[in-house]
Amino acid sequence: MFTISTADYTTREAKEISFTMADIKKVYKGKQNSCRCGCEGEYFYAKDGVDPKAFSMAIKHAIRANKRGESVTSIDGYIIEAELAKGKCYSIYIDESKFSTFAHGIKLK
Repeated sequence: MFTISTADYTTREAKEISFTMADIKKVYKGKQNSCRCGCEGEYFYAKDGVDPKAFSMAIKHAIRANKRGESVTSIDGYIIEAELAKGKCYSIYIDESKFSTFAHGIKLK
C-alpha cells in the first residue's frame, strides 16, 4: 500500500491518497501543462496483470517529491501528478471506483 500526500488541484486542500499497484489504471509521462490526449507525452497501461516500469517509477517519484516537500497534486481525487523536471510530470491514474471521500482525505473503500 502506498500513501501520497497531495494538494487538491482546485481547492489546494491537503489530501492523502492510499492505493496499491493493482489500483493503478494507467500512468502518463510527459508535458505537464498540456492536454492529456497523448500528443505531448506517453501513456502506460496495466496489461495482463503486469505492471510496467513506468508505474513503479511514477510512484517512487511521487514519494520522493513528498519527502523533499515538493508539491504533488491530486486532480478529481484519483489522479496524482508529480513534477519530474521543468515542465514534465508523471500522472498516476487510479481506478476511481475504488475510492470514497472522508473528511481527512481519500481512502480506498
